[in-house]
Amino acid sequence: GQGVISLECRKKDQEITQLCKQLTAPEQQLVSKLHVKLLEEIGFDCRDPLGAYVSLGADRLCISGFVASPDLEHFFEHQNEGPLDASEQVVASWIEVIKNQRKQWV
Repeated sequence: GQGVISLECRKKDQEITQLCKQLTAPEQQLVSKLHVKLLEEIGFDCRDPLGAYVSLGADRLCISGFVASPDLEHFFEHQNEGPLDASEQVVASWIEVIKNQRKQWV
């Protein structure tokens, strides 16, 4: 299974900040950050069928997923990958392809 727990603490509370950092999985933190970026930038709402999955390799990132028309008459899958140090650009490129495809149906 997958799960993410978000913790918030005061900036000046170094003890709690250090405890939180010990619980952090850097790879999951990056994946979660990219999922949030995707949701913020794509601009869809709850009526837009969309699925996305981000996976990390040794030094690569892959995002794959789909978009469908609201009436489910059209379906499009897309995958994009690139270097880990360009992860935001890889996701941004995927978002643009998905948004452009959706425009053709709306």
